[in-house]
Amino acid sequence: MKNYNKTVFATYIIGSLSFSALADENTLSSAATDDAESVERLSIIGDQSNVTNFAGVANILTQAQLEAFQFDNIEKVLAVIPGVNLREEDGFGLRPNIGFRGVTTERSRKINILEDGVLIGPAPYSAPAAYYFPSMSLMTGVEVVKGAAGTQYGPFTVAGSLNLITRPIPEDFSGALSIDVGDFGYTKLHAHLGDNIDGFAYLFEATTSQTDGFRELPNDDDTGFEKNHLMFKARYDLDDQFDEHFVKLKLGYSDEVSNETYTGITDADFAMNSMQRYAVSQNDLMEWDHQQVQISHTIGQGNFDLTTKLYRHEFARVWDKVDGFLASQGGFVPSLLQLSSDPDSDTNQRFYFVATGQVDSTIQELIKLGRNARSYYSQGLQVDGAYAFDGEIDVDLLYGIRLHSDEIKRDHTAQNYFMRSGALEETVQPRTLGTTNRESATAVSAYLRPTFYSGNWQITPGIRIESIASEYQNRLPNADQSVRDKDTTVVLPSFSVLYQMADNAVAYAGVHRGFIPTTPFQADTTDYEESINFELGYRGNVGPVDADVALFYTDYQNLVESCSISSGCEQNDLSFSGGKVVVYGLESTFTGEYTFDKNIALNYQLSYTYNDSEFQSEFFSPFNQWSYVSEGSPLPYLANHRGALNLALRIHNVTFNTLISHVGAMPESAQLVPTGRADDNPLAGIETEALTTVDIAINYDLAEAWQLSLKVDNLLDQVQIVSRRPYGARPTMPRFVQLGAKYSF
Repeated sequence: MKNYNKTVFATYIIGSLSFSALADENTLSSAATDDAESVERLSIIGDQSNVTNFAGVANILTQAQLEAFQFDNIEKVLAVIPGVNLREEDGFGLRPNIGFRGVTTERSRKINILEDGVLIGPAPYSAPAAYYFPSMSLMTGVEVVKGAAGTQYGPFTVAGSLNLITRPIPEDFSGALSIDVGDFGYTKLHAHLGDNIDGFAYLFEATTSQTDGFRELPNDDDTGFEKNHLMFKARYDLDDQFDEHFVKLKLGYSDEVSNETYTGITDADFAMNSMQRYAVSQNDLMEWDHQQVQISHTIGQGNFDLTTKLYRHEFARVWDKVDGFLASQGGFVPSLLQLSSDPDSDTNQRFYFVATGQVDSTIQELIKLGRNARSYYSQGLQVDGAYAFDGEIDVDLLYGIRLHSDEIKRDHTAQNYFMRSGALEETVQPRTLGTTNRESATAVSAYLRPTFYSGNWQITPGIRIESIASEYQNRLPNADQSVRDKDTTVVLPSFSVLYQMADNAVAYAGVHRGFIPTTPFQADTTDYEESINFELGYRGNVGPVDADVALFYTDYQNLVESCSISSGCEQNDLSFSGGKVVVYGLESTFTGEYTFDKNIALNYQLSYTYNDSEFQSEFFSPFNQWSYVSEGSPLPYLANHRGALNLALRIHNVTFNTLISHVGAMPESAQLVPTGRADDNPLAGIETEALTTVDIAINYDLAEAWQLSLKVDNLLDQVQIVSRRPYGARPTMPRFVQLGAKYSF
């Protein structure tokens, strides 16, 4: 740690010296923009004008777009962005499963999740599964970057990055207060206030929300959550000798208590009552809290700017949840997935009756409730700079370095219970110790991306370097020497080119090397995930329509998946190789506006994604999402077709918003046909059904400072199985009606 701190300090000095050497230049930086978000360096793309000449796929959702529906669920927000694959879980998006271009969605572990340009996952290198996700109520923008241009952000470079933009500090005294109420006992309060006084600017923001939940336990207990989020920002302008020169402080605190479970139900029970939960899950409870501190310094003059960010995040969680059954005197015990897949077999039926609370359990059907306590930290220093060279060939140079360390500590225990008259009753057996370990990583990463402009051409070679030192320690008693150390260094080149076909049309292409690091637990003989990624696209006007269409092809040299409880595994961090796999498809977005007169206008956005995938060999894998894989089998949980149509009709001071989303059927396993073997995948050959949902929102500007809103999610009340993993069928959220009022000043 001493060497790490010295390196952090040295990096900051180098960044400051690089400014001193270049600050006298007076030419305009092509990287500079004037909006409030760019002043704070919250965005990784900039405004929409930057997307036009972006040599890759980039999507921006603005504050106005986010406020149209006021979705708390990031999965709903991302439905309009092409190339995004999702797997719903709890209906609220508490712990979302997000992937891009076919990468696994499990806990969003294979994409970079950023908040204001900084990695926000609990431990991105050591334990990338994102059990924490920021509150969408605090966000005023969302950015998605994929392809060769996305290698600027790491460590995960196969698919891309998701950046969430918090509210910028206002330049004048302003604020807002809103209240929302809805079905299932839902309430939300949200307030923010800020000002700029003689160069000192600040922002306070807070939101609290709660719901009783829409799923139903036999004892009528809540199945919802309570969440709180606080954020404070302060910015001080140091002087006016430069175009920009300020320091900023950002503090955040969040917590959640949710009665959430991994346990689903059988298909037959889903058909009778899709909202039911079994009695065995009545004690399942997640509690977590998250703190963040970020200090940044930005300086810019003419054709140069430099931003240095020092950050620290801490996250702690305890999840009490059903892990399965035990038999004190030995004998067969089905897994929860086997139980939900085949409840009527002779071996499974009695366990099913116990799980549903219909019969009491004996010592042969003990119920194991795990308590998974974990603590994380993530900290580092990153420097991002830009320099513009003017000459016969103009050059924009982007560069950066990040020094990062993170850690996870697991302390898992378990307690056994009986089922008694539909209620869980603790046995006299003592709580047992399970997984107790520590994983940590220290990483140094750097990128360099020059863009050369010559005539109608824009050429961008790039390189990213990741150097990772990681350590795993088994912390169980008498296992002090069970330590693994490893070092990984990779060079990740990229290349993209853009051609200006006309004033309103560009074509672009890119290729880059994709990389997903292994976790510290994995032996140093385990190969990391790598791929070669290609894209070819067009962006421009077709009459009144703005179109952005891209083809992509991902050639995995080695696809690697890690097991987790959320994917149905009984042990975390086991790694499995799927060998060579290809994923390919098309992403498209079409937007436009029709103005009928000054008081009536219609905006629309149509997005469509086609995905396909193929394993290149036949094999058996103990990874429970694969099992018996045939050559040509598709990846699980990747729909061939996904699309959305977003309409916004403004009539005077009323706006009518409609979102129609469609996702095609998805295989629950890469094993397409049951073989009859004992180790068959219980979900072999089973798919989720295609699902189309309609959401509407009506916003009425009642007066200059007041706005009323009515929102209906899932208007047609389409309830289907979104996933049977990890432990049975789980539903979409049913129709949800929400009313809101907002006062702004």
